Amino acid sequence: MIMNGLNGSKSTVPRIITDRRTRENGPPNGCDRRKNADRRLPKVEEGAVSEAEWFKRMAIFKLKLKARERARIDKLQCLASGSSH
Repeated sequence: MIMNGLNGSKSTVPRIITDRRTRENGPPNGCDRRKNADRRLPKVEEGAVSEAEWFKRMAIFKLKLKARERARIDKLQCLASGSSH
């Protein structure tokens, strides 16, 4: 509910359901903080990884993956053995 400025009564006013961030309108009026309005897009930089570092990271990833899978299997076996008794 929004207060109607004319007589103070409440009335429903449909709101615009568009995302203002998708429009390129620049900065608000009276904004002197920057000379040019720029979009804040993420900057992606490619980092160099040596072959040894890549294999090290892959080994750690695989160990974690295997541990998660083992934990999932143990949990399923525990549930299965608990429900059969």
